[in-house]
Amino acid sequence: MRKLKIMHIITGLNPGGAERVVYDLCKHLDKVRFDNIVVVMSEKDLLVPVFLDSSIQTISLKMKKNPFSFIRGLKKIKNVIQSEQVDILHAHMYHAMVAGVCLKKMTMGIPLVFTPHNIKMGTFLRDVTSFFLRPFRDVDILFAPYHKKFFLKKKFTVIPNGIAFIEPEQIPKFEKFTFLMVGRLEPVKNHLAIFPIVQKLKSLHNFQLLIAGTGELEPLMREKCRESGLEGVVHILGFRGDIQELCSKSHVMLMPSLWEGFPIVLLEAGLSRLPVISTQVGSIAELIDHKTGYTGEIAQFEQLMTHVMENYDEAKSKGALLHERIKDQFNMEKIAAMHEKMYEDQFNKKSQSQKKAMLLQL
Repeated sequence: MRKLKIMHIITGLNPGGAERVVYDLCKHLDKVRFDNIVVVMSEKDLLVPVFLDSSIQTISLKMKKNPFSFIRGLKKIKNVIQSEQVDILHAHMYHAMVAGVCLKKMTMGIPLVFTPHNIKMGTFLRDVTSFFLRPFRDVDILFAPYHKKFFLKKKFTVIPNGIAFIEPEQIPKFEKFTFLMVGRLEPVKNHLAIFPIVQKLKSLHNFQLLIAGTGELEPLMREKCRESGLEGVVHILGFRGDIQELCSKSHVMLMPSLWEGFPIVLLEAGLSRLPVISTQVGSIAELIDHKTGYTGEIAQFEQLMTHVMENYDEAKSKGALLHERIKDQFNMEKIAAMHEKMYEDQFNKKSQSQKKAMLLQL
C-alpha cells in the first residue's frame, strides 16, 4: 500500500504555537505510512528554511491580501494536490480552512481536516463564515471537549497539542531571579499588563523579566519600558531560536494571556520543569492546576509572583509535576498516533464512498 500524502495548509509560518505543532507533527508521523507537504499561504514565512532543512517539503505562496492573489494561490495548490496525489488536506487556522473548503470543491471532495488552534476565530464575521462552512469540513479537531463553539462541527475529534519529549540538558539558572514570557507581541498575549506589576515589585525584589518574541506591539513595549524606567529590569529579546534553553535558565514562566488555544510554550516550560504562573484561559487548565503551577486573574499576578520568589522550592515541585504530566499525557509520539488514526479513518471513509458510487454505476 502506498503512503498517504497529507497536505498541511497554514496561514503563515512565522514563529508561533500553531507553526510549531505543524513542524512537530510532520516530524513525528510514521514515515513508512505518511508523507507530508506544507503549504504556506502568506508572506509570513520565516520558518520555511527550518522546515526545508528538516526535509519537510514546503511551498510558500506569498499570497497578498486581495481576492486575485487568493484565487491564483488556490490554483497553484490545486496543481500540487493533483501532481503529488494528495490524499488528505489538513487546514491550520481560519484562512487556511477557507482555502481548504474551496480546494475540496475544486478537487472532487478530498477529505478536509480543520484545526483552528484557538478557541476564537478573531471576529464575528469569521465565526459566522466558519459556521456556514461546517458541512464542507470532514473533521474539526479540538484541544479539549469544552472548546466546542457554535461554528465548529457537532461531531468533533479531541486531539491536544504535544511536544517531542526529550529531556533537556541540565544547565545553570540565570544568577538573577528571572521571569520569562514567550509569544507573539500582540494584544491577546497581554504583555503590557505585567509592566505595572514589575514597576511595583522592582524596589522590593531583585529580578528580571525576559520577553521573547516579535510582533506589532514591540515598538510600544520598548517605549513603555523607557517611559517607566524598566529598561534595566525588562529585556525584550525579539525572535529567539533557543526557547528551550531560555526555559531551562529561567526561574518562572509568565502567561497573562486574555485567551489561548493549547499553548505550546507551556509544554516547553514543563519539559524544562519551569514553574508557571498563568491566567486560566483556553485549554490551560489541561496543563496547569493547583498541583502543577499557579493560575489566577491578572490582578493576582503581583501576589503570585511575590509568592513564587519567596517560596521557590514549592514552585520547583510544581514544575516537576508539570514535567511528569506532559511526559504521560502530551508526548508528541502519542499525539502523532492519534492524528495517524484520524487520517487513515478519513481516507478509508472516502475510499468506501468511491467504491459504493462505482457499484451504483454498474
